[in-house]
Amino acid sequence: MKQWLNSLNTPSDYRIDWQTHKNQDRLHLVFQIEQTGEGSWQTFSTQEKVSWGLWEKDVFEVFLQLNSHSEYYFGEKSYLEFQVSPLGQTFQLVVQKPRLLYASPLKLLAEYSGGTQGAYWRGELSFSLQEIEPIGGVFACLGQPQQFYSSLSPDGVLDFHRPQRFGPLG
Repeated sequence: MKQWLNSLNTPSDYRIDWQTHKNQDRLHLVFQIEQTGEGSWQTFSTQEKVSWGLWEKDVFEVFLQLNSHSEYYFGEKSYLEFQVSPLGQTFQLVVQKPRLLYASPLKLLAEYSGGTQGAYWRGELSFSLQEIEPIGGVFACLGQPQQFYSSLSPDGVLDFHRPQRFGPLG
């Protein structure tokens, strides 16, 4: 199990595990989240059109550097932010400068399969290696009040948009 950091510095209500593997042209990221406390998955209704703000409920997030051959590549620091909810709702941004310069790609840059069963959320994300590099970070925003988890080592700053801290994912 990967080390996860809980932003509240309290015992976690979640167990999170993930792993990656590559085949010829894709990076696959498989994850499982288990609720260990009381409660239910925090989601927007499937009737709601959600894009911006999906992270205000439960999401699993992946940040990946863009491949220089991608049509969305803006330079060496550009990266993809991809989020998925327990209901399979997705949100994505291509970021050149965090919070200043970003765009929403016209095509979906990941494939998702998965869902919840009781206290478990299992999923798989698949990314084309023609679009991304297997370098980035894995994150989760879960629960109410929201707890934030990061695959990156702690440095006291709760900010996922820090490409200088990204590391190998596969």
